[in-house]
Amino acid sequence: MDYLRDPKAIYEMSFKIIEKEAALDQYPPSLRPVVVRMIHACGMVDLTEDIAFCGDVMAAGQAALAAGKPILCDCEMVRSGITKRFLPRGGASSDDAPSGTSAAGQLFARPRGGVERSETAVSAKTSQAQCYLNDERTPTLAKELGTTRSAAQVELWGDAADGAIIVIGNAPTTLFKVIEMVEAGHMQPAAIIATPVGFVGAAESKDALTQSRVSVPYITVTGRRGGSAMASAAMNAIALGGQHS
Repeated sequence: MDYLRDPKAIYEMSFKIIEKEAALDQYPPSLRPVVVRMIHACGMVDLTEDIAFCGDVMAAGQAALAAGKPILCDCEMVRSGITKRFLPRGGASSDDAPSGTSAAGQLFARPRGGVERSETAVSAKTSQAQCYLNDERTPTLAKELGTTRSAAQVELWGDAADGAIIVIGNAPTTLFKVIEMVEAGHMQPAAIIATPVGFVGAAESKDALTQSRVSVPYITVTGRRGGSAMASAAMNAIALGGQHS
C-alpha cells in the first residue's frame, strides 16, 4: 500500500490543507496557530464558524507557562493529551504529572464556602498539567455541595488557580463553576480554554462564558461541538508558541 509514512511530512501537509481551506483571516495572527491545531484535532474546517475568543490567549498562556503556573484540567483525557515535551522547563504531563491526592503536591489553601481541606503546593518552577477529578476528596465534596465531581474539583484548586491556565474539554459543569468563581472574585486564572462537549449544558456553559463579565482571555467553541482532544490541541499550540512542532 502506498501512503505517506513520514510523521513530519504528515503534520506539515495537514497544516497546509487547514491553512488553505479554513477561514483563518478573521482571527488575530497570534490566535491562528491555536485555531489550526483545534481544527487538526477534529478534522472540521468549518469549526471557524463557532470559535469565539476574548483577549490574547496565546500571550496570556505563554506568560503563565513562563512563570511556571499550573495547567488545571477538567478530566484525565485533557491532561493526557497535553504533550510533555512542549511544556517549558521540564513541565509534566501524562503519567509524569500529578493527578489526585497521592501525587498532587500541596494546593495553596483558600477556604471557600466553608469547605475544609488539607492543602498541597503545585510547583512554582514548572508548569504541570493537573486534574483533581479522581482526587479522593472530590466525591465527598461533590455530595456535600450537591454538584458533579467535575464541578467540585474546582474547589480543590485553591490559590493555584490564580494565574493558571484552565483547560476544559469535557464537563460543562466545570466551566459553569469556573465562571461563578471568577465572577465572584474567588479566582483569577491567566487564560481559559473551554471546549466542553455534549447535549446537556455544553452549549449553555459556553454561551455563559461569552456573555459573562469574565475578563480573562479565553477561547471556546460555541454550540455542542468540543471535546478533550480539541482542548488539549489548543493547549499544545500555546505551549509551542505558534510553531507547528
